[in-house]
Amino acid sequence: MRNHLNVAVLIPAHNEQKCIEACLKSVFDQTYRPVQIIVVNDASTDDTHGVVTSLTQAYPHLCLVDNKSGHPLFRSGALNMGLCNIDPSVDIVMALDADSFISNDCIEQVVKSFISDDKLGGVCSIAGLIEPDLRSLKGVKKVISWLLWEIQKIEYGGFDAERTATYDNVLILHGLCSAFRIEAINNTGGYSNDQLLEDYDLTLKIKELGWKAKFNPKIHAFTKPPLTFKGLLKQRFRWMRGGVDILVKHGVNKYTWSDFFNHVVFIALLVGVILIVAPTSSKGTWEFTLNFHPIAIALAAVGYLTSIYKLKFVRDIKFADVLIRLLIIPELLMSIIYFALQISAYVASIAKIKKTW
Repeated sequence: MRNHLNVAVLIPAHNEQKCIEACLKSVFDQTYRPVQIIVVNDASTDDTHGVVTSLTQAYPHLCLVDNKSGHPLFRSGALNMGLCNIDPSVDIVMALDADSFISNDCIEQVVKSFISDDKLGGVCSIAGLIEPDLRSLKGVKKVISWLLWEIQKIEYGGFDAERTATYDNVLILHGLCSAFRIEAINNTGGYSNDQLLEDYDLTLKIKELGWKAKFNPKIHAFTKPPLTFKGLLKQRFRWMRGGVDILVKHGVNKYTWSDFFNHVVFIALLVGVILIVAPTSSKGTWEFTLNFHPIAIALAAVGYLTSIYKLKFVRDIKFADVLIRLLIIPELLMSIIYFALQISAYVASIAKIKKTW
């Protein structure tokens, strides 16, 4: 194995005028310099093209590829367009969201991961969140945005806890920041354009070809979370619908069985909730009763204690984060909403309702 690997960074960008420069500057400021940075301007209607073009003179290894069709290719299509422009000398391709930034040793840690394991097909970063500036907001809107930020901050800590537990066989090499051996990604044929979760699909294709997919907590990347209910629900429904579609596509195998099991548990939980709150008939009248069972209480207690433990994975944890988790209610309300979204995702997938990116 060589001690030096050439790295290319791919950044798909659709209307990212406001954030693409900050993203690129974090890539330029690396301790291990990439040999190529490709931004795919995916039919943007803002000045994404102009912002990137203005940086190409100062950074000659920055390449702008324009999708001029007038119709966005979405993330998978834009990444595939970028892959077509990769220099033949490149060993590692890192895919990065345009509204994110990376720590200055990110690529260095990526390269170390691949040098240490020649069977590694892909590796992903932690999923950190960029703290929003809410000073311009007022009243209820500010409170809602703050609460959504706090809940997602705690959630993302839980995501990293799960990645840590499965670090040597991570479920998804997520789209925020993941790197791939060029041989592995070429063997898969690239990203699938018909999937909402193209990152999950690519991860499975890499594994099915015999490559490893890992999580490295030393690779740091950060992104902006949605701070409106509409934005959050749209994002989560896409994740859920996309996840179900991927499982339908790949079926049950040694790489998907754990995710299938999670869905079985979800359905079992749904049935359990229905049985607990189902109305009962007595003398011609219907009434709702809560029938708590010791097993249900025990499972809830285990789940709660586990959620407390996962707080250790929340970055820059504050008192408000701990308080929200201890209070249970805010996260419980969001869980009910996610519960409904997951059911909607099953219906949409089974009914083959048109996918929307």
